[in-house]
Amino acid sequence: MTVIDAHLHIWQRTPGMYSWLTPELGAIYADFDAPMAHHELTQAGVDGAILVQADDSALDSEAMFSAAALHEWILGVVAWVPLDTPEETTRLLDRWAGQPTFCGVRQLVHDDPRSNFYELPEVQDTARELASRGVPLDIPDAWPRDLAQIVGLADRHPELVVVLDHLGKPPVDCADLSRWETVFRSLGERPNIVLKFSGLSHPQRAFTRENAQGLFDLSLEAFGARRIMIGSDWPLTQAFGGYQATWSTTNELLGQLGESERSSIRCGTAKQIYGASTRLANMTTKETG
Repeated sequence: MTVIDAHLHIWQRTPGMYSWLTPELGAIYADFDAPMAHHELTQAGVDGAILVQADDSALDSEAMFSAAALHEWILGVVAWVPLDTPEETTRLLDRWAGQPTFCGVRQLVHDDPRSNFYELPEVQDTARELASRGVPLDIPDAWPRDLAQIVGLADRHPELVVVLDHLGKPPVDCADLSRWETVFRSLGERPNIVLKFSGLSHPQRAFTRENAQGLFDLSLEAFGARRIMIGSDWPLTQAFGGYQATWSTTNELLGQLGESERSSIRCGTAKQIYGASTRLANMTTKETG
């Protein structure tokens, strides 16, 4: 069965870029390139991956597109646009559209100090532009500040495909987890929102089957397999056992499902949502043999 990692990063530390990447982060304070990523995918039996922006800059996106031109296993690129600057977004969308692997956009909104970012009029203009072009919008690390705003964004723009990365980053504290679940279920009621089961490692919650089972069951209940895709969030996982440990737990969870649900989560949802990438759209899927 074809397997797609729908959320993977590469980066090379450069002055003025990746300002969030500091020595205090330990194992991930290093350079991670496409050959390193491909080695991990090959070891895990993963056929290809979607690269996702890790810096709010055109240079980061250009680096991903350059890597995609050299490596067939890079199936798509989620590039950067400044969501609060519609004119610049339009210019970049025209530019990225010339790339055969372009399949979506994202901005590191959790690093923006404005607490109402997704409600800004400029962001509404950008959302309309994305919807008119059929470009999905990834939402990073939205809990606790931004997650509830995504409900309103999805309602105001029903033609916009919204991709919730990492389940919106569910908290560890039980009281907070209950509040997160309420918003999460509300998001699941919006048909234009899809989910990435990814990025769930936490210093106080190791990504094991035991710890992740409840989140996995809730995701299936709220969204259904046809609106879920899986991602490694590598190399962020280097601090939590690395790529292979993450993928092993993911496979344990998927092993409980029937073939049709597994196929959707491993491949089908990613192809449907990120199908603007010609490489992904033309990918021949492997059947279970």
